[in-house]
Amino acid sequence: MRPRAVNLRPAALLLAGIVASTVLALATPARADVRDDARRAFRQGMTLISEGQNLEGIEFLQKAYDLLPHPSVLYNIGLTYANAGEYGSALDYFQRYLDTGPEDGAAVESLMALLESQMQDDAAAAEIGGGGDAGSGGGDAGGGGGQVAATPEVLALIERLEALAARMEGGGEPVAVAPTEEAIDADALESRGDIYEEVVVSASRQASAPVDAPVATTVITADEIRLSGATNIPDLLRRVPGMSVLTMGSGNANLAVRGFNQRISNKVLVLVDGRSAYLDFLGGTFFKTLSIDLQDIERIEVIRGPNSTLYGANAFGGVVNIITKQPDETRPFGGSVHVTAGSGETILGNARFGGRSGILRYRGSIGYEQTSRYELTYGERADVVATTDDPKLAVRGLRANGGLRITPTPNISLGLSGGLNYSYDSFMAIGVFRNFWMRGLFSDVRFDAQFGGLGIRVFWNHMNAEADQTWLTVGGASLATHPVAHVVDVEAIYSGRALTGPVQHDLAVGAGYRLKTIDWSYIDEPHVEQHLHGFVEDRITFIPQLVTVLGFRFDQHPLVGFTPSPRGALLIKPTPGQALRISAGTAFRTPTFTESYLDLVIPSGVVTGVGIQSRGNPDLEPENIFSATLGYTFEDSDFVGFQIEGWYQRVGNLIALGNIQSGEGAGPRIGTTFVVGESAFQNNDSVFHGLGGEAEIHAFPVDGLDIRGAYSFAYFIDQERKDAGEDDFRDRRHPMHSGYVGASYRSPIGLDIAADLHIVSAVVIPERTFDAATGQAINEDCDGDAYAMVSARLGQRLLDDKLEFGISAFNIPGFFTGGHREHCLGTRVGPRVLGSATYRF
Repeated sequence: MRPRAVNLRPAALLLAGIVASTVLALATPARADVRDDARRAFRQGMTLISEGQNLEGIEFLQKAYDLLPHPSVLYNIGLTYANAGEYGSALDYFQRYLDTGPEDGAAVESLMALLESQMQDDAAAAEIGGGGDAGSGGGDAGGGGGQVAATPEVLALIERLEALAARMEGGGEPVAVAPTEEAIDADALESRGDIYEEVVVSASRQASAPVDAPVATTVITADEIRLSGATNIPDLLRRVPGMSVLTMGSGNANLAVRGFNQRISNKVLVLVDGRSAYLDFLGGTFFKTLSIDLQDIERIEVIRGPNSTLYGANAFGGVVNIITKQPDETRPFGGSVHVTAGSGETILGNARFGGRSGILRYRGSIGYEQTSRYELTYGERADVVATTDDPKLAVRGLRANGGLRITPTPNISLGLSGGLNYSYDSFMAIGVFRNFWMRGLFSDVRFDAQFGGLGIRVFWNHMNAEADQTWLTVGGASLATHPVAHVVDVEAIYSGRALTGPVQHDLAVGAGYRLKTIDWSYIDEPHVEQHLHGFVEDRITFIPQLVTVLGFRFDQHPLVGFTPSPRGALLIKPTPGQALRISAGTAFRTPTFTESYLDLVIPSGVVTGVGIQSRGNPDLEPENIFSATLGYTFEDSDFVGFQIEGWYQRVGNLIALGNIQSGEGAGPRIGTTFVVGESAFQNNDSVFHGLGGEAEIHAFPVDGLDIRGAYSFAYFIDQERKDAGEDDFRDRRHPMHSGYVGASYRSPIGLDIAADLHIVSAVVIPERTFDAATGQAINEDCDGDAYAMVSARLGQRLLDDKLEFGISAFNIPGFFTGGHREHCLGTRVGPRVLGSATYRF
């Protein structure tokens, strides 16, 4: 089957470099999307305010807002002016806060009415008294207002503000306050905490800071994505400690966390805003089929380690949760247009927008992508024919996504979102030449609702594609196919706080249902599977320095039955920014449709015209893993943070195709292919033990400068080979050593500089081949190179950051070495040079 040509490919383009004179003439002070610098300025400002230095504190809050606009900063500036008696300035900032359309707008309007009344009383008293200063202009920045007495309501308000300031003294965490009720009472002044504090939602069913997470978590921010110059998600994930990336070609990469990477890796669960992007029928994730662009991503949260307690099957080694950008709350409408182009016939384009109107928030994005292969697997050969019009093409796709959210009250939120991607992608799979192309429509729709503590989420994933080997031997059997798959998932979660004496319980309880269907010529017949699950998680705070997180989940699978997933973690916190974490838990991966129902003759790959009948096995057990970790997180400094993690894993029941039973189940000739035997999926008898350690550090010593580093070590033992007395009993599918060092600088003149270095040791991945002499399938070592990869980006922001140009180079050593090979069957990973332009409005 030959796919039709798609006439969307523009000519290759490399944007011009940046001219230094233009940089100096047009550059404006940096207002980069950088959370660390904004957070530091905010904390310094709130600390000064707590010490009574209001004007100095406001200057730092304004700096934080300039770096990273946030509506609550406007509110806190207004609140500080109100506390200082500068009611006119307070009203100005409160109005700017109201212009962002906050949920607590009614309460802020009540506060403004109170201040306006106070200003009128002060002005009237000043006229009667003959010269007293009005509170709108005569108050001292460190004092309490004009020369006349404030109303009882304002005095009460100021007393509460001063009480909050007193709570911040003595090294306590800075706080930000905002009213949440229409009446101005004590409840309306509850602290929001540090509004720039990094919060993760993937590590627990309840949002928390990374230092409070029960598992090791790494976050990649939008600013990191922008500064990296990366064009795909797997290359970004190379900086995560414990992450293994196997790039098979410029359109295909496989991920694993803490072991067991392979072609079409199936042990990492990838989510987009909590929606599974995992292809259930095949296993694994094809990133080029996602309906989002890198420009749409707010951050990527990576859970390093098993997490079936929260996410069920397939969160075996870890979880990657891609969280998309929402409309800018500081403006009623905004967006961006981005273009990247360069070597490898690469061109990427994206246009996104978002806005708000009253209780409605909306967003949309449309993008295009294409790139060619690093190299061709085959040149001109008489015995091989390409099944596609353009064998050099690796990726081509047109994608769109959007969403609406209605928030009629602060406690009610309704959201509807969706996306589609019509894409062509190349990947490494089964078959004599193993290289496949896939083209089709990939779509998703999601609905979610929040009613106080109750949340409901429903999503639908759909795939309708065609696929075939990219190269086919003349006269060989075709593996062309047309899979159609659906997944419908429903989940309800209730979370809330329960107080039982001195011990605080934060509970999350939920249940869900999943329906999966597949119609695919590679399996015996169309299939439908229905799954059920339920879970509970309790975060128990005995004292602020001692927290326990206990979780339990069950999954009911139609083939493997009831599967429990318990997890427990103990956090010892000597300070709010430090945590010693001890955790243990289990996870599992259920068999895919392919592993359960496969019915396909696969060419042997060695002898032309000879194939093997490969079958699924509905009696498979789920793969299982037990993990125990000991970690320490430090975030007490405004200049540096780090994590250290040690782990042990026991892995069993890995699923793979078994040996060939010669003559049994042999079928007739299929085309020119003669079936010589049968092979079925089975659980591996061996047990694997793994030990490892990970460390990552993030330093931001001065504004604009970020330095990051990571290192991981992993060692796995194949117990079966060890018991058999083999000298080499180590499993080498995961690199023993990997390291990352990166630095970026965002200068005040708008010049951005970033560089990354990755060093990864060699891997050895077992690959199943056919031994013509014995007629059996055997495992041969597939080597992946050790490599050092350097990438860099130079960028310039102009016109108050509305316009940005950049030039980036990926895998710079490849210009001199020709690239490296991360898997013996993959192409060399070569260098690329790309130029980019972005306009924000």
